Amino acid sequence: MIGETSEVTSADTGNVDTLKETIKSKQDFHRYWMSAIELAGKTERDWREDAKTAISQFRSDKQYGRVAKFNILYANIQTTCPAIYNSVPSADVRARFGEAMPVEPPPPAMGHNGGPAMQPDPAAVAATSAAQADAERKNKDRSNVSQTIERAISVQSDLYDYDDALKAAVKDRELLGRAVTRLRLNMVNGPDETDQETGNAIPGAVVSKHITWEPVIWDDFRLGPAKRWADTPWIAFHWAFTRDELEGLNTELAWKVNLDATVEGQPDKDASTPDTFKRANVWEIWDRTKRKIYWIAESYDQGPLKIEDDPLKLLGFFPIPRPRLAIETTDTQVPICPFMVWQAQQEEMNSLTRRIGALIKVIRWRGIYDGAFENAVKAMKGLDEGEMAPAPDAARALVQGDIEKAFWLMPIEQAVTVLKQLYESREMCKQVIYELTGVADILRGSTKANETLGAQELKAQWGSLRLQSAQQDIQLHARDLMRMTADLMAEHFGPEELEAMTGIALTP
Repeated sequence: MIGETSEVTSADTGNVDTLKETIKSKQDFHRYWMSAIELAGKTERDWREDAKTAISQFRSDKQYGRVAKFNILYANIQTTCPAIYNSVPSADVRARFGEAMPVEPPPPAMGHNGGPAMQPDPAAVAATSAAQADAERKNKDRSNVSQTIERAISVQSDLYDYDDALKAAVKDRELLGRAVTRLRLNMVNGPDETDQETGNAIPGAVVSKHITWEPVIWDDFRLGPAKRWADTPWIAFHWAFTRDELEGLNTELAWKVNLDATVEGQPDKDASTPDTFKRANVWEIWDRTKRKIYWIAESYDQGPLKIEDDPLKLLGFFPIPRPRLAIETTDTQVPICPFMVWQAQQEEMNSLTRRIGALIKVIRWRGIYDGAFENAVKAMKGLDEGEMAPAPDAARALVQGDIEKAFWLMPIEQAVTVLKQLYESREMCKQVIYELTGVADILRGSTKANETLGAQELKAQWGSLRLQSAQQDIQLHARDLMRMTADLMAEHFGPEELEAMTGIALTP
C-alpha cells in the first residue's frame, strides 16, 4: 500500500549514526517515516495474512467457494465473546489513599506540682480548629472530584456508546489476536466568524466537548519497533482521505496531494475513475519521543501535511491503552492469530464435511425393475398409505413367483457404514478443537443425559480457566480506557462543563 518507497539504510545516508543526521530536509522526513511504516508492516506481514485467512473463514467468503464447511470458528467466536464480555462496565472513581485524617484537639496541660489542669492555649485551639476545617474541606473536595469524574464518565458512556467499542475489542482479540481501542477528544465549534481585515473565515469558538471510544481497524495500525509496549517509540493510524478532508488538514497543500487510492483504500489502477471516488492514503503518526503528531500522505513526498504538538496531554501520550493480545510472548509485540493454532483441525473438519455431503448424495433409494411391471409400478406410485390396487398383470406375477425378484436396488450398505465412521471422526476432530480452544461443553450449553451434577460443575470450574484469563484482560482494557477518559476530562473539561454534565459544583 505504501508503494515503492525505499527504506533508509546506512548506504543511503553515508553511514550516519543519528536521526538528526539522517533527516536534513522535508523530503528526508517523508522518506524516513514511509520507510519506518513499511518496515513495521513487514514485521507483521505473516500475522496480517493469517488474520485475512481467519476473517475469510469466519465470514465464509464467496471467494473461497461455497463448498461444504463446518464453520466451527464462527461457532466458537459467537460463544466465547458473550462469555468474556456481556455487560457495560461502570466507572468507580475514588481517592487512592482515603480521606485526610482529622486533627485531634490538644489535651489540657497539667497544673504546677499536680495542681488543677490549665486551660489550653487559645492559639493552639484556633490552629487545631483551622486544621480540622481544612481537613473537612479537603475530604469534601476529594469526594466531589471523585463523584464528578465518575458521573461524567457514565454520561459519556451512555451518550457515545462505549459498549460497541468494547464488543469490537473482544471480537478482534478472539478472532484476530489483537484489540486496539482509541480515545478521541471531539470538539464542536460554533458558526464560523469572518476576519474583518482579511475577510477569511475563522473557526467559531468551541461550544461543546465529548470523548468517544473507537475500535481501530486491525489493518490500519502500525507500531514502532519494541519488545514491550512501554518502550514503543511511535504508533501510526492509516486513513483514506477525500479532498475535502485533506483541506481540513492543510488548505495550502491539499490540492498538491495525489489521490492514489479508491474508496476501499486499494491502489487506483484506473485513471478514468472520478476524483469523487478516489482517496489519498494518509498516515497519522504519534511520535512519543518528540510528543508530536505528524500527518504524512504517501503520494506527497515534499514533507508532512501537518505537525501538531501533543493535543491530549495524556500521561502516556498515545491515545490508546496497551493493545490486548490473545497470545502473548515476552520477546515481541507481534500478535498471533488464535485460529492458526487449530487451522489444521478446521481443514480436517471441512474435508470430512465435504465427504459426508458427497456420500449423502450417493445414499438414495434407487433401483431398476422388470419392464413388464411398468403398469404395476405406475399404479403403486399413486397409492396412499394403506391403499391397494388390482394388479394389471396378475398372471405374470404368478409366473414370476416372487415380485421382489423383479426389482433390483442400488446397494448402499457400505456407504452407510462409511458415513457413520465419518460422523464419528468429525466428532473426534471437534473434541480436539475444543481442547485446543478451551471451549468446554458447559460453555456451549451442551451436556449428556448420563452426566452427574458434579461432572457438570467440574467442567464449569476447569473449562473456564482460560476464559477467566480473557475476561481479566478485557476488564483491564476497560479500566485503562476509563483512566484515560478521566485524564482527558481533568485536563480539557472546565468546572462549568463538568457541573453542567454532572450537577456537582467544583470549588476552584
